[in-house]
Amino acid sequence: MRIRQLQGAALNRRVVALLAAVAIAGCAAPGPQPVLVSAPFVASVYDPYRVLGPNTVTGRAYIGGATCYGKTAALFPDSRYFREVVSIVAVGGKPETVPPDQRGTTPGSPVRQMKCDSQGNFILQRVPAGRWLLVAQVQTRMLQREVQITDGAVHQFDLTEANALR
Repeated sequence: MRIRQLQGAALNRRVVALLAAVAIAGCAAPGPQPVLVSAPFVASVYDPYRVLGPNTVTGRAYIGGATCYGKTAALFPDSRYFREVVSIVAVGGKPETVPPDQRGTTPGSPVRQMKCDSQGNFILQRVPAGRWLLVAQVQTRMLQREVQITDGAVHQFDLTEANALR
């Protein structure tokens, strides 16, 4: 039974890495073999992030005159696991993943995402309260910002060069 739980946890960890990679598709240049995410992934920790919440997060990602146009802006639960996934993608890596049918027992993704418009604006809807990592790419730079979402508040965050990971 314990071996099955460990195998299930490893599969869940890979599935969420897949979701993260898809969420920031286009951020990584073609490159090396998939990188195993070493941070632990416990599916139940992300259950509160999988539900549809009442909040909307808006903002803009830009550096100088360049924006995230056509790229994805995403919210990830703020955790050691997702920080590692984002850092792998930021240096051109590809987090190791597994097929979508191995996502675990809780439906829904803990990741929220959308494409930026031509001005670099994004709107992420139905976000539950919690601590999140807001991530977007402008040209070759990955931008990341920690955000706290509370119910009933207006949430507007910009990502700029000050938020660059590399």
